[in-house]
Amino acid sequence: MSVSATPVRSDLQILPLDARVVLYVTTLAFKPFKEVLEEDVMVANDIEGVRRTLAAYCQLMDDGDYGEAANLFHSDARWTVAGVVYNGITEIRNLVASWPVPDGIKHLTFNSIIDVDGGLATAVSDYLVMKATDIGGVAIRAGRYHDSLSRSASGEWKFSERENRGSSFVRS
Repeated sequence: MSVSATPVRSDLQILPLDARVVLYVTTLAFKPFKEVLEEDVMVANDIEGVRRTLAAYCQLMDDGDYGEAANLFHSDARWTVAGVVYNGITEIRNLVASWPVPDGIKHLTFNSIIDVDGGLATAVSDYLVMKATDIGGVAIRAGRYHDSLSRSASGEWKFSERENRGSSFVRS
């Protein structure tokens, strides 16, 4: 005997991503539960991989390890900093090589909204750059990163495009 399943409530599909557990009720009518769960685990792993790249960028920049930070970009990546576009890994490496080694700098990335579609991802994140002073940490820059990333052949997520949209808090 064949059983034809129909969605219990198709209106559940309008719920935000955080409500995926509820969506299983609807999705089960079309896919086995195990397959749906495996897909969600893969997406969660991809999102965590993107988050890892975002965090690695901050830590490498704080440590002054600009060469490794540049390795987070694909060879044909595009990076926009202060309205200036740097195309390709050579221009990106030259840019970061021109920067002084940071002293008491801390990059913070937060409020990231990450969307993954197969081997491609976008992320929009707020950032804050702090500098140590005699009176404590002071914010010297804040803004928002707009990123496009893709999975490399080795499985790591790397920047295809990165745009820094921000402003300095330092008075001139």
